[in-house]
Amino acid sequence: MIDSPQNQHVKLFRSLAEAKHRRETGLFAMEGRRLVAEAVRAGAELMWAAYSPEKFVGPEADRLLHSLMQANVELHEITPRALAAMTHTETPPGIGAVGRIPETYPLAPSPRGGGSAWWLALWQIRDPGNLGSMVRIAHAFGAAGVVAVGPCADFWDPKVVRASAGSVLWVSLLEAEGLPELRVLFGEDSRDGPHNGTTGVPPVLPAPWVLVAADMQAPLACDEAEYALPCVLLVGSEAHGLPEEVLAAADLRVRIPMPGEAESLNAAVAAGILAFQVSRKAARAGQF
Repeated sequence: MIDSPQNQHVKLFRSLAEAKHRRETGLFAMEGRRLVAEAVRAGAELMWAAYSPEKFVGPEADRLLHSLMQANVELHEITPRALAAMTHTETPPGIGAVGRIPETYPLAPSPRGGGSAWWLALWQIRDPGNLGSMVRIAHAFGAAGVVAVGPCADFWDPKVVRASAGSVLWVSLLEAEGLPELRVLFGEDSRDGPHNGTTGVPPVLPAPWVLVAADMQAPLACDEAEYALPCVLLVGSEAHGLPEEVLAAADLRVRIPMPGEAESLNAAVAAGILAFQVSRKAARAGQF
C-alpha cells in the first residue's frame, strides 16, 4: 500500500500538473471515478491507478476496479494521507490514474474523431475550464476534433481533462500557432490540393472546406446561416474574440442573437450554441 507522500507514484502524479513534466514524460493525470471509467471505456493506455479502500467504495467503485484489472492496469492501494498529497483537488475523489497522452494527427492520423465533416478551432482560449468545456461540446455535437490556435491552455492539464469530463479521450486534438498554420493543417495552402505540401501528409479535411468565424458584429445570425460542409468553426475568447485579420479570412461570419442586455457570452457557451447549429447541418447531410 502506498503511504508516503514521497512515494514515486505520488510525486509523478503531482508533477503532471505542470506542462513541462507532461511533455517530458508523455503522460497525464486524471482523478475520480467518472474520468478513470471514461478512460477505460475509451481504450486509453493507462500506466497505473491508485485508489483508497476507505474512500473508493460501493458497487460502481467495484465495477471500475474490476474493469481496470481486466484491462491489466497496474493497481495500487493508497492511504488517505498519500492520496491527499497526490491529488490536485481539495477533496480527493478516492481514485486517480496516469495515462499516456495519445498521439494526434501531425504524428499519426487518429481514428478517434470518426468521419464527421466539421472541426472546432479555438483561438487563444487560455482558461482551462473553458477549454475543457469546449472539448466536451465538440464531442457532444459530433465534431471530428478540436484545434487549439495560438497560446491556449494545454489539452492535458488536469483542469482541462476534468472540465472535459473525459471528452479529451474521444476526439482528435491538434495545435496550430496561428491562422497560416491552421490553413496548412487543413490543407488550405492550396485549397484545391489533395495533400498538405508542408508536412507531406493528407490534410485533416478534404478541400475545399469552409472557415466559419464567430463574430458578435456579423450581420448574419447563426440560426439563419447556411453552413457548407466540410467546415471549421472558429471561436475566440470572450474578452478578445477573433482579430480582424482572422475575421477577414473567414468564408462565413455569424453572430449569436442576444435580445437580452448581457454584453457577451462565456466562450464555451457561445461555442455550444454555434456547434449545435453546425451539427444540425451535418446531421441533415448525413455526415456523422
